Amino acid sequence: MHKLSILISIFLSAILAFVISGYYGITPHPYFFIILVALGLFVQTIIFILQFKDIEEPEGKAKEVKR
Repeated sequence: MHKLSILISIFLSAILAFVISGYYGITPHPYFFIILVALGLFVQTIIFILQFKDIEEPEGKAKEVKR
């Protein structure tokens, strides 16, 4: 359910951007919608990667960097 709400919010924000631009008399190109959705998915992927914990790494111990 959480993933579905994220997708809905990304699409709603892109639609809202079109509505606001229409209100101010700016007609955006249709590719603008695709770019907004792709950018939203990209940002959400980065957030997911940063929140993901490494399963192999024990909690509280950081991997040592060999030089």
